[in-house]
Amino acid sequence: MSPQIPTKAYFYLLVLLFSACFTYCSGHSGSSDVRTNGTQCVQSERAALLQFKQGIRVDNCGLLDSWDDGLDCCQWHGIQCSNRSGHVVGLHLTGISDFSNDDGYEGCLEGTLSDSLIELKYLKYLDLSSNYFRGQLPKFIGSLI
Repeated sequence: MSPQIPTKAYFYLLVLLFSACFTYCSGHSGSSDVRTNGTQCVQSERAALLQFKQGIRVDNCGLLDSWDDGLDCCQWHGIQCSNRSGHVVGLHLTGISDFSNDDGYEGCLEGTLSDSLIELKYLKYLDLSSNYFRGQLPKFIGSLI
């Protein structure tokens, strides 16, 4: 009589395979548009990102530490650029961190949202979730579809 693998083990193996496939596929989808060659970021978009940074009063997690005026903005943390054009296509600055307060949460960024983000005309993905932004939302936010 051959040993049989319990049904639960098959289930967990199936879940593991699906999660591995999902992780691999989501990490590689659209990768032809992500910058991997020597294309530099667009200077006007770089200036817009630096202006956005000026509106941030507190960066608890160091998300913007790599945002140096002398570096290619496509190399900055949270920035995704097009491989073909160098345009900024993604801004990933979620405020979820390992730091916490009594409520179990502390955002990474605090400040105001700059109107300069409207200069990112090729932006396809914007994630500024779980941060503390004050003031009015810039009018262009509604046009990001």
